[in-house]
Amino acid sequence: MNIIKCQVSTLIILGIIFGIGVILYSCSPIQSSDIPQSAKWISIKTGLTDTSKGPGKDISTEEYAEFLNNKGFEVTWSGVEDADYYEIRVSNQYITTENWAYAALAGKIRNTGDEQISTTLSKLQPIIKGNNCTGCENCVFTCPNKAISIFRKKAIIDLNKCTGCAQCYDTCIYNAVTNSFLGHFYYFAVRSYSKTGTPSEAVTCSDDLYMLRYYNSRFKRIDTTIIGTLDSVKWCGHCYFQGCYINNPKTNGKGCPAGALYEGEKGFIIIDQLKCMFCGYCLKQCGSGGGNWSIRKEVVAFSQYNKHQRL
Repeated sequence: MNIIKCQVSTLIILGIIFGIGVILYSCSPIQSSDIPQSAKWISIKTGLTDTSKGPGKDISTEEYAEFLNNKGFEVTWSGVEDADYYEIRVSNQYITTENWAYAALAGKIRNTGDEQISTTLSKLQPIIKGNNCTGCENCVFTCPNKAISIFRKKAIIDLNKCTGCAQCYDTCIYNAVTNSFLGHFYYFAVRSYSKTGTPSEAVTCSDDLYMLRYYNSRFKRIDTTIIGTLDSVKWCGHCYFQGCYINNPKTNGKGCPAGALYEGEKGFIIIDQLKCMFCGYCLKQCGSGGGNWSIRKEVVAFSQYNKHQRL
């Protein structure tokens, strides 16, 4: 009888110990095996986002749309074996674990298991923060691309029409639009996540800031001088005798809404980056109908940028 009582007591004690262990385990910090490694490096490719000589005159609507939206920020980073997916975030401040949550989410990429992971962010586009939006419609009337509408008293953005020009961000007084758009410099950072959504302990951030802008590929830079490359790309200037297709009313050109385009020597169009609102009109007009596909997108690093240059 005493033996039975002893065995029962032992089982009770073991049960209590086991229960305490389960409680302590459930309350303990995340197991180290669930925390993925951090990427060792991240890089952003600079230069023209499209190095081809441009589409011909007779292209399909699908090909034209693909050209307008092709490529942007080409982001590459070192792959992590134990990661399930990665998040790419951007900010005008250097990104760390402390301010990670405040950086704008630019993409979520599944891990392919490769040593290098790459993705292309065609453009940084603003997002409406529903809790802040009052449905005032200021952004609707401001958007030059008619990409914003009101649904159930909240603004929504059609990302197929949005060019990331930031007019909605500038006009919103309720902080209802995220700070992620073209024409501004951003740090890029990557963070790896496990299957349970546990982030890596560190954030890998780019050493420089980068901007995607519209650029006349008919020109190149030598020091701080802009010159025409007559022996290479020969698109811009073809409209010289009739005037620039973009700015010429005779060709039904809509012109630049910000007045950022002006004609230089021999009719070559130059973009004043200090006036440019990054709406994308010049790119669309130069490539549609009578234009010559001279306007392209370019990624430039802050360390190599001269804001007073006209390109």
